[in-house]
Amino acid sequence: MGTTKTIKNNQLTPGTFYYVMGKIGYSRIGRQTTQSELDKYNKGKTWTQNTPITQLTIYDAEVVYADKNNPTIEEQFAEECLYVSSKKEYTGKCFSPVNKTKNLPLVKVKNPDDPKRFDDYDLKGRELDQGVEVVVGMRVFEGKGNKGVSLDHVIVTGNLKLRAPGSSAATQSALNRFGITFSNEPSPLQDTEVETVADTIEDDGDDAGAPAETENPFVANNAASAAAPAEKSAPAPSDNPFTAKRQYT
Repeated sequence: MGTTKTIKNNQLTPGTFYYVMGKIGYSRIGRQTTQSELDKYNKGKTWTQNTPITQLTIYDAEVVYADKNNPTIEEQFAEECLYVSSKKEYTGKCFSPVNKTKNLPLVKVKNPDDPKRFDDYDLKGRELDQGVEVVVGMRVFEGKGNKGVSLDHVIVTGNLKLRAPGSSAATQSALNRFGITFSNEPSPLQDTEVETVADTIEDDGDDAGAPAETENPFVANNAASAAAPAEKSAPAPSDNPFTAKRQYT
């Protein structure tokens, strides 16, 4: 059940970003959906999606405010996108953003030598594991006839854990008698061939928006220009890069 929405898309400012933090409940950002996954996503929806998407669901979700006493219109919009899931394992409020472009959302992880810096990370077809703490970056864009919002990037603020393809509780239980354990830790070996995860898709929650070009908000300002060159990473503007004002250089 979601919050009653009072803020419309056309009230948002294209090129701005807003942020929601939480824990991964479901992740499909390492690759785009298959047709069967898309069919599940479209089930029961008035407006269906005809091209592959990427999406995730976070629980214990909270909007990241630059100034909670003076929230931006985008932050208020984000608050109204939070909802309570029927899934008992999803505690607190949930947030289910979608990216409908052919571009995968950027994934950023902490640089081990500089806590204010976040570097690009290639999932190589894998997915973030359940419980991983993240901050989700949402980008407002000018769409055809209306303004839209898209899942732009995911910042891993906690320990990075990846979901191994095919790994499940049932699989692990079957392997226990052999003394074998499947780990969710990324392998130190270079992944040159990575299988994709099973065909599943999250189907509860709100559709966060329509297509937008993926950009790097840490190197682009709020008037995000598609022509701006992307860099691997940039220092955060303050000791807490997630509560600082949205100024990107």
